[in-house]
Amino acid sequence: MDNSKAFRRIDVLELELGMVFCGFDMQGRGSAISTGARLVSSPEDLARIRSSGAAFCWIDPTSELGRSRAEDAPDATLRLREQARRVAQQVFHQLRLGKAIDVPQCLELVEAIAAATSQSASALMSLIRIKKADEYTFMHSIAVSGLMMSLARTMGMEPHAVKLAGFAGFLHDIGKAFIPLEVLNKEGRLSAEEFAIIARHAVLGYESLRDDPRIPDEVKDVCLHHHEKMDGSGYPHQLSAPDISIYARMASICDVYDALTSVRPYKSGWDPAVAIAAMASWHGRFDPSIFQAFVRTLGIYPEGSIVKLRSGRSAVVVAQNQADLTRPVVKVFAAASGLSDVDALAVDLLNSDDHIVQKGAESYLELHSAGAWRQG
Repeated sequence: MDNSKAFRRIDVLELELGMVFCGFDMQGRGSAISTGARLVSSPEDLARIRSSGAAFCWIDPTSELGRSRAEDAPDATLRLREQARRVAQQVFHQLRLGKAIDVPQCLELVEAIAAATSQSASALMSLIRIKKADEYTFMHSIAVSGLMMSLARTMGMEPHAVKLAGFAGFLHDIGKAFIPLEVLNKEGRLSAEEFAIIARHAVLGYESLRDDPRIPDEVKDVCLHHHEKMDGSGYPHQLSAPDISIYARMASICDVYDALTSVRPYKSGWDPAVAIAAMASWHGRFDPSIFQAFVRTLGIYPEGSIVKLRSGRSAVVVAQNQADLTRPVVKVFAAASGLSDVDALAVDLLNSDDHIVQKGAESYLELHSAGAWRQG
């Protein structure tokens, strides 16, 4: 590939919808497999590129394809993502300056996220699954807000409770505004002292909101207790099941899921199905009934998961079958390498002789034993 143009080499997991993909860099030294410049315009396209096995790829940030996409903004979800990022940044900035947060602006955003997730939860989740390193904290708040509202609907909560869950999800990690970035974004395992610093975000977030009468008590409680565990081993107060609010129990699940599936300086993002398998194995951590509702919300193989089929083909999950969560709708890769186009027609595994060969548990154990994830 001719690198004299303004091509930029990035980690494949940093690729986002709306970027112009120009080819893979298989060796990480500028040796590229060119596939022709094209806009990454769908979650399926993004998932296919991520499954290629390449560590790095090239994008063209100056391409007319990308500019026209940004200028025309035909996708309302992309516009919402930009609005959400901007509002979240402002809220964190306001707190760092010792100012009260703009509650009406926060509620307006929660309303917009609620509308988007009620129509297409998968569209919003697919956009916020990939986060740039310098915006993770902001976009994590948006992701948890959307997940909380989707979960609340599955649980049959009233509309006002759904919005309350979304508001709590948006502000759950607000205390990280007071944590030094060099600790928050450290690569590798935290020392005991560093973990203690990060763990303070729960109390700091609560204290920053405690005296604001505009913020419901349920939201403040989620800020304080979203790291509590059902068996009493969490923080900051080691609460056990009877003393943990329903919103904090919900936030604990949504927070961990988004953290697991996101790229961070110290780890790659886990495949959604691997994350679900991992969380299911952590007995005593989550409320079992709420976790089951969370699985029903996303599916055993959440949309965007890369799966292997009995036929030997690879596929990306594009929709759920509520009648059987083990047999979702998938789009099958035309080539085992994942570099070719996805077949035009989706395959409904509920009506197919093919089925998923699950390997998520082994992948989880390998990652977990290597310390590839940390809480906080």
